[in-house]
Amino acid sequence: MNEDSVFNYVFSLTFQSKRQFALLLFLIGTITVVSATMSAIPILFAMGIDLLSEGNGSATGVSLILAFSVSLLVASVISQFEWLTFGPFNLRLRHLTLQVFNHALSLPYYVMREHTSHEIGRIVEKGLDAIRDITSSLAFSIAPTIVELIIAACVIAFMVDPWIALLLIAALAVYGYLANLSAERIRTATESAMGSGTQAWTYGLDAVANVDHVQQANLRPAIIEQLNKKLKINDGHWKVTFTQRVYYGVLQTLIFGGVVIWVLWRGALDVSAGTLTVGELVLINTYIVRLLQPVETLARVYREIHASAGEAALLMRLLAENPIPATQTHLPVTSRPWALQLTNVGVTIGTTPVIIALDRSVAPASRLFIVGASGMGKSSLLRVLGCLVPASSGHLTIESVDVTEANSEAFRNGIAVAYQDCLLFDLTIRENIALGSNASKGAIDAVMSELGLNDIMNRHRDENEPTVGERGNRLSGGEKQRISLARALLKPSNLLLLDEPTASLDEVNRTRVVAALNNRKGRQTEIIVTHDTGLIEPNDAVLYLLEPGKTHYGTHIELLGIKEYSDFINGTILVETESR
Repeated sequence: MNEDSVFNYVFSLTFQSKRQFALLLFLIGTITVVSATMSAIPILFAMGIDLLSEGNGSATGVSLILAFSVSLLVASVISQFEWLTFGPFNLRLRHLTLQVFNHALSLPYYVMREHTSHEIGRIVEKGLDAIRDITSSLAFSIAPTIVELIIAACVIAFMVDPWIALLLIAALAVYGYLANLSAERIRTATESAMGSGTQAWTYGLDAVANVDHVQQANLRPAIIEQLNKKLKINDGHWKVTFTQRVYYGVLQTLIFGGVVIWVLWRGALDVSAGTLTVGELVLINTYIVRLLQPVETLARVYREIHASAGEAALLMRLLAENPIPATQTHLPVTSRPWALQLTNVGVTIGTTPVIIALDRSVAPASRLFIVGASGMGKSSLLRVLGCLVPASSGHLTIESVDVTEANSEAFRNGIAVAYQDCLLFDLTIRENIALGSNASKGAIDAVMSELGLNDIMNRHRDENEPTVGERGNRLSGGEKQRISLARALLKPSNLLLLDEPTASLDEVNRTRVVAALNNRKGRQTEIIVTHDTGLIEPNDAVLYLLEPGKTHYGTHIELLGIKEYSDFINGTILVETESR
């Protein structure tokens, strides 16, 4: 991923809207006119100086100098209106921000779990800032500087001395070569700095997000020590970029500065010999100054654009990830509970298979419990059944339709899920429950009352805590779990998936959850992962994951006749495992 992809993305962003493109053309036109005016009006000043020095055209000379001053003022005023056109163009980045987050949320789950949320946030923040810098630099620095250089070269060539113009052009060519070489190396170093910086930033934010655990275990010194090491690595990468800037900056300054010294020395000799007027020397000096500043600006901006491209490269890599393709597959449109079929399904975590060749059917409106020791792949299997990740092998069909990456999003519309790791935003309890739902106020009140959440909401209101805090940090584990469960129960669904729905609950709230589930039994197909075997009734279907490739299936009472299952239920299998 190189800077070309960044520039192409900036240009495609510009061409997305006809109105936006028209504004850009108007912006470039305004900048060009102002730059051309600012570059041409020094001619008036030089002509005025010559007339005044001759002594016989003082009135005209004064008029020309006055015209120069007024033109300079008018051009400066007009230049301020550039912001009126660039402002709306810059605000286009709001759409880019939405596009970036929409793209990230549309990526397959197995792709996104390779990144931390802090890492994504850092990449997006720095990437958008870099693209904003690139667009503003292209609009306000590159275009006017090029116009000024062209006009200055033409004036010197046609009005003063073509050889001086050719020498300046040659110097600019060498200057430009060095600028490009330095920009390439700075961009490469900046990419490395951004990568190491993101790692350090993510590490620090992880510590802040888990401050309770950090303080409880007195891990602050150890974390700061590790963070310092990561920041030192990042400093080393940035030091390379600064060194490159200084080295190439000095080379460029020496080359162009030497040419400027020679041109002014030659001009002074020509004035003393009478082959060059004072006004023409003033004009040369004016354009040398006007050339020197834009050239330095151009080189600096060029380097910064490439550095920004390096910062934006991580964002471009994220945008280059392939999202889940849109589906054209016909899906069953029905309100009845779904039937599921697993055929030779395998699930692999990393390189470790946790489920091998699982064949099982789940009847509509039935309830299936999945049990097994930790690490047997229960939650991973639930993500496959929830159409969040594809099976590593085999096929999952729902209502006789193969689940693929292309139609998984459509299937998820009919699936309600409550995982152990709850999805909570810094909103109110009610807003978290109703997120993405069109349910009525009465339906929300009913599920909150059913799960005992009204008391929590009232307590937070009395304590002046209207929201649940970042990731629900103002709630207990059981409270977060009930809010997540309430959202799942509120959603009209064909398939309900629950991951340890009672794990963090006291007996009172466990009873509430069990009653809420029993009240809905038969409305949808239910698959529940649990270690709480008290939830399982004698005739409930159970899938017992013993080890990769080995499972037991049947009703709870049937499986109790199998020693491995009964030992697991009674807890004795844990003792045997530890003794081995």
